[in-house]
Amino acid sequence: MPVQGIFNESDSPARGLPTLAVLHKGASKESSNGGMPPDLPYFRIEFKPQFAHLRPIWEQLYGKEPKEFANVLLTAGTSDQAFSFWKEQWSATTLLKRCDGVTVVRHWEPRTGKYSDEPQACAGAGCKCKMVGKLPLIFPEFVRKTGILGVITLNTTSLEDVITIDKALRSVETLWGNLASVPFTFGRAEREISTPNPKDPSTRLKVKKSLCYLYVAPEFAKTRLLGALEGENASALPSSGAPAGNAQQALPAPSDWRDAFCQWCADVFGVACEQVELALANYANGGEFNGTKEEAIAAVVLLVANYDLEQAIDLVKSKVPAQRVDAVLQIVTEYMNAVMAEAEFPE
Repeated sequence: MPVQGIFNESDSPARGLPTLAVLHKGASKESSNGGMPPDLPYFRIEFKPQFAHLRPIWEQLYGKEPKEFANVLLTAGTSDQAFSFWKEQWSATTLLKRCDGVTVVRHWEPRTGKYSDEPQACAGAGCKCKMVGKLPLIFPEFVRKTGILGVITLNTTSLEDVITIDKALRSVETLWGNLASVPFTFGRAEREISTPNPKDPSTRLKVKKSLCYLYVAPEFAKTRLLGALEGENASALPSSGAPAGNAQQALPAPSDWRDAFCQWCADVFGVACEQVELALANYANGGEFNGTKEEAIAAVVLLVANYDLEQAIDLVKSKVPAQRVDAVLQIVTEYMNAVMAEAEFPE
């Protein structure tokens, strides 16, 4: 890239392809009479003005209220490139700030009328940014019908969606390599999740939300992925392009370190193993916890701090080993800010 400053790598994972439309999970702001747009049980598509004429073809292929799409493709080979998720603050038309919960990586300078990528400290609990995940997708059937190669991007502000999509992509990347060569089934379905109770931070509520899911297309899994994993067609397993010594290793199962982790929590936070198990179950929405050690620490910190963000941040800075502080802080702040911003609680 000969000229510096023209592009920013975090702007768009599909920078070179036109964005035809955006997939939303909620109703439009115009339909909500100035209030918070309600969540929908299906995807709402909003075409860019120059591609609005493609809507009839879209509805012919997928209907007016689609919930699932088969054989969609990603626009990049790695999970980091294919799916971006940041915390962002917007005006009506302008990105004002982008951060990761700890560091501001891009902000608008009104004085110069330009963006600055000079790192700044995030405001922490006072940060006004909200989580936004962007997943650009190629719909091969739509491309064949229209003759236009472009992306349709999912926008989601749900922490649960971000976690689900990111984990799915990283798992497939570890098993297969180049994600751009893998077709996926993508959709949404209602799922019960556990969220902090804003009226009583020491308790949690069960709420039902329509959340995204993503998995390898069944036919590809049967004919290509499974055969490669079983060694029936080892040559079909593509390389991600990274040297073998730098290949991403699968994370250890929680059972490999849970006992030691419980003891560590008892020593550091004064938390019994039963409470650690509760924290991990809550973080995993009642299911089996398969996260990283940083996520496990964050889950316990949130429990000990009674889901108080400032107290949780103080705990992380004072108790967590230095090499894990940044990662745990990011998880804690993203979890608290995104979930509290997105969860809809009963009266």
